[in-house]
Amino acid sequence: MIEKSKMKIDSLLKRGELHEVYGEDALFYTNVGEDWLVAAVMDGCSSGKESYFASSLYVKLLRKTCKTLPLLAEINPELDLDGFTPENLGEYILRHIFDDIKRTRKLLLADKYELLSTLLFVVYHKPSKAAYLVASGDGYFKIDDEFIDLDQNNMPDYMAYHLNLSFEDWLKNHTRIFVKDNVDSVVISTDGIQKYFDEYKKPSLQIDTVSYFLEENGKSLEPKDEVLKSKFKLLPFDDVAIISFNF
Repeated sequence: MIEKSKMKIDSLLKRGELHEVYGEDALFYTNVGEDWLVAAVMDGCSSGKESYFASSLYVKLLRKTCKTLPLLAEINPELDLDGFTPENLGEYILRHIFDDIKRTRKLLLADKYELLSTLLFVVYHKPSKAAYLVASGDGYFKIDDEFIDLDQNNMPDYMAYHLNLSFEDWLKNHTRIFVKDNVDSVVISTDGIQKYFDEYKKPSLQIDTVSYFLEENGKSLEPKDEVLKSKFKLLPFDDVAIISFNF
C-alpha cells in the first residue's frame, strides 16, 4: 500500500487455481503529474491464445502513454495536464491504447484471439475529486457507496473485437462510461472476486466474497484474502485483480 497526499492506494493480484502456470489478470496504477491518478485492471480471455500476454500488453501500453504525457506537454502546450478534464485525459489515454493495440496486431501479425482482455479504467483528478471510469468487458466498480456490476453473461465485449472500428465508435457503442464528481473512494475489480471456492470447487454459503472485497471495513486487500483462506477455507478459482483508492 502507498500513501501520498492523504490518498491511500491498495491493490491485490492473485493467480487462480484454474490457471496452473500463468495468471491472466493484470493491474496498473500510476500518478500522472501531481494531480492525476490513472488505474486499470485487466482480465485476459481464458479461451483466447496466451491470454496472459493480452492483459500484460495493456499494462505496458498504459505505462508508456502515462510516462510520455508530461514529456509531451513540454513540446505541445495543448497537452498541458492543467488543461485536461478527467474525461479529456481518459479519452486521450484510451485513444492511444486503442491505436497501439491496432499497431501491435499488425506488427506481430496477431489475430484478435491473441489480444482479448477486458479493461476497467479510471482517471481521477485529486484536487476536484472528479472521476472518469470506462468499462470494456465485465467486472466491478464501486464508486463511494454505489456498486456497479458489469455483468456480460461471461461473454465480455472485448476491445480487440472492434479494432476495425474508429476509436469514437468503439468508445460510444462498446463500453460503459461513468463520469462522477466529489468522489472519495473507488474500487475496480475483475470478476474473479466472485469465484472464491472451497476444496470441492463450490462457493461459500457463509460469506459473499464480492461484497466482502468491495465494502469498506478497515481491512486492506491482502489481509482480506488471507481471511478467506484461513477462516473460510476459500481460494481464488479464477485470477483476481483489484485496485482501491480513497482519501
